[in-house]
Amino acid sequence: MKYNQDGDIQIHIEDDGIGIDQRQSQSHHYGLTIMNERSKSIHGHLSIETRSSGGTLVKLVFSPSNPIKPVNFNHE
Repeated sequence: MKYNQDGDIQIHIEDDGIGIDQRQSQSHHYGLTIMNERSKSIHGHLSIETRSSGGTLVKLVFSPSNPIKPVNFNHE
């Protein structure tokens, strides 16, 4: 997790598994649906990508409701 130059919070989560088959129907992927709904509820942007090296990369960017950056906070 880190802040970008605009003060938005960026969260990147990745793994080295088999990834998500983009050709399959998303209708039974309830976890992905819930993640999308929650990102919209905080006016964020969610992207889910298959990594070229294998696995999945999930990115979430949103503006915090309290935009004051905590002192000495920078987790990656």
